[in-house]
Amino acid sequence: MNFLFFLSTRRYPFLARLLIVTFLFITSEPAASQSVVVHPDAPVSELSRQEARALFTMSQRSWSDGSPVVVFVLPDSSPIHKEFCKKHLGMFAHQLRQTWDRKVFSGTGQAPELVSTIKEMRALISKTPGAIGYLPESEIDDSVRSITIREGAR
Repeated sequence: MNFLFFLSTRRYPFLARLLIVTFLFITSEPAASQSVVVHPDAPVSELSRQEARALFTMSQRSWSDGSPVVVFVLPDSSPIHKEFCKKHLGMFAHQLRQTWDRKVFSGTGQAPELVSTIKEMRALISKTPGAIGYLPESEIDDSVRSITIREGAR
């Protein structure tokens, strides 16, 4: 206790912050690498980042063949959801939430289907035609199909 008090004094504030950040970095678990997955019969094998963003922000509601899209996501606090947003959509989870909230509260759209677990997401995507979501690579099996997200536009 005295050591922490000593570090938090005006003499060593940088050292105290450095120790705290180091501790948090060492004790935090990295999110598992994940992939975007779709229902096995979905009419897509790859998407551009812009197309993925349009689907997950609920701006695009159908696939290129006209069939409806059903979007599944994990809770905002999920490390997998946060990594998905940054890696595949190029945005933060809170920005995605703001987009959904704006559409819902203005009456111009809806939020995606929220699932509570990875297993629930895999099960729902596998049995919902037109479904899209994301899973850790270790959780992908034959019941869903992984697709590629390209960096550039189509």
